[in-house]
This record gives sequence, structure tokens and C-alpha cells, in this order.
Amino acid sequence: MIRALKSVSLVTVAVLTLEWSRAAAIDNPPAAISPTPSAEVAELVAKGRKLRNAGDPVGGRAAFDDALARARAMKDPAGESLALNNIASIYRYEAGLTKIAANQNPPLELIDKSTDFYDQALRAARKSRNKTDEAYATLYLGVLAAGRGDPDKAFNYYFDALEMYKALGDSYYHARTLMFMGTTTLYQRQRPESSLKYFEQALPLFRQVNYWHEAQWVISDMNVAYSQLTAQANGQR
Repeated sequence: MIRALKSVSLVTVAVLTLEWSRAAAIDNPPAAISPTPSAEVAELVAKGRKLRNAGDPVGGRAAFDDALARARAMKDPAGESLALNNIASIYRYEAGLTKIAANQNPPLELIDKSTDFYDQALRAARKSRNKTDEAYATLYLGVLAAGRGDPDKAFNYYFDALEMYKALGDSYYHARTLMFMGTTTLYQRQRPESSLKYFEQALPLFRQVNYWHEAQWVISDMNVAYSQLTAQANGQR
């Protein structure tokens, strides 16, 4: 793990390790949206995901690099955006940017590396008109901006991602985007009451798709918001 040389005030990151089945669903864009990458690139990416989610980021990165090289050689922009999104996820995992939370500082070197690859993925996704990969890269560019302590920039990405996920009919990522909007509002903008409107929209969507782990995150953050509001109210009496 690379240690941060700097720190960001008012921004926090919890390192949360997800089991293989949940991580595959959460941190990989759905494959059903066309255009699709070549079978060869998809196979290499699947290999990399399995290694990454089993705790082997070095092996995962090697497989993703192979996928990227093959996609570029084949002039396969859909495969390129898929590979780049997954390379970016390696650094995002290591940075701990799975969930914005309290009392930790993110490693900025890893945020920079992840941001660079998501930027590349975004360009490739737009070139191939792959809205799924475009939405995914956009969302996590927002998360990385939040990790850098820039909530305004993060929300620019969040709003774009939210509209794309609504258009795609993706309830899970719709909910996940709202969750990040809530946590950024709560922990960085320090507006607990405003954060609740995002959490209250995210929670029923997580229930709808049976993602209870994320629903639990939302409830935990709502409790933080209510605790802060209670403390503020008591202080005004």
C-alpha cells in the first residue's frame, strides 16, 4: 500500500473489503449494454477481476494491462474502456475509496493514478458510445474528486452519472450514486439535513435490488446525520 504524502481536511475514506460475488457486481459495469468488447478482451478482464477480488491486485493489474493492449491492437474501444475502468479500480480499491466516511485521509498518489485511468476510460467509452462504461467512469471520477476534498467538482460528476443511470434503468447504480451524493454532503459539505434527501432516495432502491450491505451503509450514515442534527438542536436550546 502506497502511503499518502499529503492529507485532505474534512474528507474521509473507509477501506471496506467486499467478498468476491458482491465486489464483482459492485465494481464492474454491467456487460449487457452494447457495444460489447471482443470475447478475447472480455476473457482477460474476467481473469483480472477474479484475481483482483481474490486479493491479488498485482495479478489483476497484469491481466487488465494485457486486455488493454489487446483492445488497442484490435481497435476495440469498448474493450479499451472496459479494461481502463478495471485498471482504475485497482488503485481505487487500494486507496480505500469504496465508501466515503469519517476520520481517515485518502492516499492522494493512488487517487491521482485512479483518476488518470478513469479519465482515459471515459474518453474511450464516449468514442465507442458505451453509456454503461461512460456512466461508471463518470461516477467514480466524482468519488475520486470527493476523495480529494472537492465536493463541488464531485457533484458535477454525480449529477451526470445520475442522469445516465436513470436513462439506463440501472437501479443499483442509481442508488449508489445517490449514496455517494449523501455521504459527500454529510462528511465534506457538513450538511446533515441536506444529506438525508439523498439517503432517503437511495435506501428504497437498494432494497429493491436486494443489496442489503449498501442499505446498511446508508442507514449507518443516516444515523450519523440524525445524531448531528440532534446535537445541533440541543445546542440551540
